[in-house]
Amino acid sequence: MSFKRIGIIIGLSIYTIIIFAQEPFICRGSFYLTLANLGTKSKAFEVVVDPVGGDVQFSPLNDTNTGEVLNSIGFRSTDSFIYGIDPGTYNLFQVDSTGSAFLIGNVASGVNTSRIHIAGDITPDGRYLVLLESTDTRDEALVFIDLESPTFAATKQMLSGTNTRCADVAFDPLTSQLYGFNTFGDRLVIFNTTNGSINANFPSTDVADFMGAIFFDAFGNLFGYGRRKGASGNGQDGFFSVDKNTGIVTLEAIGPAATGNDGCSCPYRVELREWVAINEELVPCTTVPITIEIANTSGREQTGLTFEHYFPESFQITDISIPFPATITEGGIGSDYFIYEDLNVPVGIHQITVWVELLPDASGFHELQSTLSGLPTELGEIEISDNPFTLIQDDPATMTVNELNIDFSAINTNICPGDEITLEPGIFGVDYLWSDGSTDPTFSVSDGGTYAVTVTSGCEVQIETVTVQVIPLNVQLEPYHEIELGDDLTLFPFLFPVGDNYFFSWESTNELEGNVNVQNLNIQPFFDGNYTISVDNGQGCQDSASTFVKVLKNRKIYFPNAFSPNSDGFNDFFFPASKNPEIVLSFQIFDRWGSLVFENYNFQTEQVDQGWDGEHSDKKLSTGVYVYKAEIQFLDGEVFTFTGDVSLVR
Repeated sequence: MSFKRIGIIIGLSIYTIIIFAQEPFICRGSFYLTLANLGTKSKAFEVVVDPVGGDVQFSPLNDTNTGEVLNSIGFRSTDSFIYGIDPGTYNLFQVDSTGSAFLIGNVASGVNTSRIHIAGDITPDGRYLVLLESTDTRDEALVFIDLESPTFAATKQMLSGTNTRCADVAFDPLTSQLYGFNTFGDRLVIFNTTNGSINANFPSTDVADFMGAIFFDAFGNLFGYGRRKGASGNGQDGFFSVDKNTGIVTLEAIGPAATGNDGCSCPYRVELREWVAINEELVPCTTVPITIEIANTSGREQTGLTFEHYFPESFQITDISIPFPATITEGGIGSDYFIYEDLNVPVGIHQITVWVELLPDASGFHELQSTLSGLPTELGEIEISDNPFTLIQDDPATMTVNELNIDFSAINTNICPGDEITLEPGIFGVDYLWSDGSTDPTFSVSDGGTYAVTVTSGCEVQIETVTVQVIPLNVQLEPYHEIELGDDLTLFPFLFPVGDNYFFSWESTNELEGNVNVQNLNIQPFFDGNYTISVDNGQGCQDSASTFVKVLKNRKIYFPNAFSPNSDGFNDFFFPASKNPEIVLSFQIFDRWGSLVFENYNFQTEQVDQGWDGEHSDKKLSTGVYVYKAEIQFLDGEVFTFTGDVSLVR
């Protein structure tokens, strides 16, 4: 993202109702702000970028404040002045390049003075200063102040749809769409200037929660100065880029804290940017594309320009692709520079591609910069290309050319069974020949072995081999188990290769108790379930295996059909028995007439002394047949009722 010439004016110097000979701005793509955070009145600053630290810095233009607070500012493309209002008095000011403010009228009759007017911009055609009319809780209307009208006549477009509250708005110089940053939703919004509808279909951002100033560059890139989300205090010290297509906000730099700010820019110009769009390593004797973009948003075709580029002597131009009619007057293909004279650049964004061959002695660090001259005075006369990937203004594109060298040392050549690695030397513009005869720039490997690649540039050949090792790892479990409800089971995984440096983790569809990071897992399941072990060999490889455990629920409870309570120590009690202890919720004995002769509650099966001893009310009952009823709760929580009869024998 390019941040071309971030010149910001914060506040404005003196004004007078007498119109002196104002000095128009030279439209160099600068960004401007009005700020009143140093007191109740505004003061002028220029914002520069520290080329070392990359932070935004404020440099005062003068020591005099305006005596007014200015806001809703916009840059007018037709006369190269900034216009803005004092939101308290609704005086309209024209601001020149010296930072002087000149009173030119009053717009109070065209606005609702009970509302707030702190956000504004000028339409790309220079006709209207557009004010955002708001309450404390919502944006209500767009007010169009006609700068060509002697009385600055105003029209109004009411807003509808999403509730927004924006501190600034800005027109895209390419599409004329009006953008704002909605503080209520922390998101980008678009205002339809024709029907007043608001498009808020952008995601909320966790980077910024307020932007007092937003502005565009000539390439249609949107920026803002505002408050970082989560930052202490209420000051705005964040410089952001905003993707106008996705709404994604990125913090690019930190600057001085500011409040009460509004912003505008001069994107109506000719701007140049240049870069090397290669992410791979560059080596001599290859041919590389250089991309140059020209943005002409000045509103008219720029004619009679001179476009030139001087490359290092170790570069040789092999081709130039230019999107409009042009004839090289000097240099060109076969040399290390070119000059186009009498060049006409239409309105729009145009891309030029220059292919250069890196000669055998091209190794080293290089800076690249092109120049466009012959521009009108108001556009700065000359423009040099900017590196779009840095915040620093007018800095060259950079590229490093290295000697041909293949290095696989950074690649982890140990792979896991079933995995694959990609061998990728990452060198641009060379020819590849791999062990299997393939010529792709990458080579996929899933088997162990030694692999070779031959890399050929226009003047050198390099051969390199790499050995790939597959680290064995396999874990297995018996696929199926059956156990009785209440029984224990230990799950034993089978590992290959056998070793002690494994890490284990068990998971199950049933709840697991105790340590699950063990090799052998002991369980007592109440329900059917899957059990999965995951194994890590500590070298980046994992494997897993699963087994299904079926829990057999036979609900077997044993009740004897007779007992002899004669105190001989054998068969003296009648009680429920089971393989595993179950809870006896209730146990009742009835005589043949249905009278309750014994009852007991909440004990476990196999507890002999909790059973019936053949007595009732401390009296021994006579021999006979008695009826029993028992409610048993099993380990899985299910409750079953058992009934039957038992013979008491004396």
